[in-house]
Amino acid sequence: MTHYLELSLRCVLKNVAPIENLLIKTGAQAVMRRNGDTVYELLSHEGNWPSTRITAWLPLNAKMQDLRRHLADFAYDDLRIDFVESASKMRNVTQPQPLLTIGPFSISANAESAPHDGIPLLISPAMAFGTGEHPTTAMCLTWLGNLDLHERDVLDVGCGSGILAIAAKKRGARTVDAVDNDNEAQQASKANAKRNQVDINIHADIPIERRFDVICANIFAGTLIDFAAQIERVMRPNGRLALSGILAGQCTEVAKAYSRIRFEPPEICDEWALLTGTRAPN
Repeated sequence: MTHYLELSLRCVLKNVAPIENLLIKTGAQAVMRRNGDTVYELLSHEGNWPSTRITAWLPLNAKMQDLRRHLADFAYDDLRIDFVESASKMRNVTQPQPLLTIGPFSISANAESAPHDGIPLLISPAMAFGTGEHPTTAMCLTWLGNLDLHERDVLDVGCGSGILAIAAKKRGARTVDAVDNDNEAQQASKANAKRNQVDINIHADIPIERRFDVICANIFAGTLIDFAAQIERVMRPNGRLALSGILAGQCTEVAKAYSRIRFEPPEICDEWALLTGTRAPN
């Protein structure tokens, strides 16, 4: 059984993206945010400011002293650190998940709370691998929701909970393959696919023998760069690509790694970016 350090803190909204990026660089296996609290800003201003609680799950060997030192650059409070036994316990299964509507998709924890309109996505809140709450996931879902996926083969790289793969299948994709090297993420994707009654092929590595019309990769900037050659290799000519999990300032570096992709201007949300583009015809 894998054990994690669970770190939780509360910060003002302007510090959410840089703190999330710091946690990712420290080795966070998953990061979750919850909006809605009010907190006193810990800098030079007075008054109440809207805030966000960030929760991250780090390996036991994470360099916590370095993390605490870098966190001192930001306004935050109510820091909590605990141990959890596995990714399946990262979020309390009894925690209510609010209904989210993103593009044509309606995300809920169970069929009873799913709306009658829209495309329902049933994603367990007990799994800390993405439920649509993070801007990167939301931007990818919106992008998928605007594509015609009928008779298209789709690949989701870094599938986590499987939410993007499931969304693609429910949008009419012919086949959907999902990749994640984390075993618990694979299990989460399988469980969520079963709950949504869709068939998804799940792999630990990119299936380089396959070819895809649409690829969505919501992972970290360094991994996107490392995977560039493989992703371009499995894309069909004129295929569509979405890259996220990156900060706005990382777009140029990531785009340079994809020489065969014609990128559009990035979409930015809360300092997180979505890069979309089309593979060259040859």
